[in-house]
Parts: sequence; C-alpha cells; structure tokens
Amino acid sequence: VDWTSVWTLLSAGCVLFPVVYYRTLGENHVLSLLGAMSTVLAILVVVFFAIYLNPIGADDANMDDDTYVFSPPTHKLLDFKLFPSAFSAIVLSFGGAATFPTIEGNMEKPHHFSKTLNKAFAILVFLYLVTAVAGYYTFGDITFSPILCNLPRGDDLSGRVVQTTKLFVAFHVMSAYPILMNALVSEVECKIPFF
Repeated sequence: VDWTSVWTLLSAGCVLFPVVYYRTLGENHVLSLLGAMSTVLAILVVVFFAIYLNPIGADDANMDDDTYVFSPPTHKLLDFKLFPSAFSAIVLSFGGAATFPTIEGNMEKPHHFSKTLNKAFAILVFLYLVTAVAGYYTFGDITFSPILCNLPRGDDLSGRVVQTTKLFVAFHVMSAYPILMNALVSEVECKIPFF
C-alpha cells in the first residue's frame, strides 16, 4: 500500500468536504477556531523551546557531532540577502484580502469590519514578533525556515511535542483552504443559474 497516496487522498477529501458542503463563512467558524488554536499552539511551543534551549549548545543543534563543528549562533540586525524570503513570508501572512468582502458580508455587524480587521492585524503582528524574537534570540543565524525544524527531534517527549505541533500546523493550512475558497465558490455559484 502506498501510504503517501492514501494520506494525500484522505487529506484532499477532508479539505474538499467543507468547500463543497459549507455555503457561508459562518458555517466554517469551527475551522477558523481550530486553525487559530493550532497557530497559538505552534507559537507556544516555539517560545517554550526557545526559552528552554537558550543558550543553545552543540547537543541541541540537531546536527551530527562527527561532521559538524558547532559554534554558537550569531545575530545580525539586518541581513539583506534574506530580506526577499522574509518579506514574502510576511506578505503571505497578510494575504487574506481576497476573502475580506465575503467576511464583511457574513458579519452580524458589517460596520465593525474595519475595527475587527485592525485588531486582527495587530494580533497577527504581535504573534509574529513574539515568535520571531524568541526564535531568533535562541537560534540566531542557524534559524531554519520553518522554525519548527530547529526544535528537538526524536522519540522522547520533546520530540513528540514538536511532531504533534507540526501536525497541527499542517491541519491549520488544511483548515484555511476552505475558508479561502469560500469566496471563489460563492462567486461561481452566483454565476451558475441552477444554484
């Protein structure tokens, strides 16, 4: 049995079901809540391990001691070579603009949309800053993208916590897809006369 194909089909079915079944964003609120909880869990895990592993040593670097000579991480205030990838990640996190009209249209009080949007963006910036500062402070120039790759691996408790967090992040991505597709599906259904 090709388990990769099986899990891919199961994941696609789990993502496709809400896209087809739920007609409005109001019906997707459970996915939004679970996605937000997954994000908060990932941030808490990153911050916890950043504090727990600081100062990072050779044993914590997830490297093979025979082939890697460990030196403590260094920190730069600004690295222009990495700016394009950092900028694209930041822009992606604020990329929900296509769904804004649908979200506003499904709100009980649409006139509160701008206040809600500002609060959401402020929370998003805060969460990114907390994760970035904690992670970069601990891992410096050896920070991987995604930062979960810097955290412990293995079969011990900390490795399992990190593996579980990675699963929750994957679930977050899967739960965001139906929310983003809702706007497109709604527009397509409006254009088709028999819907």
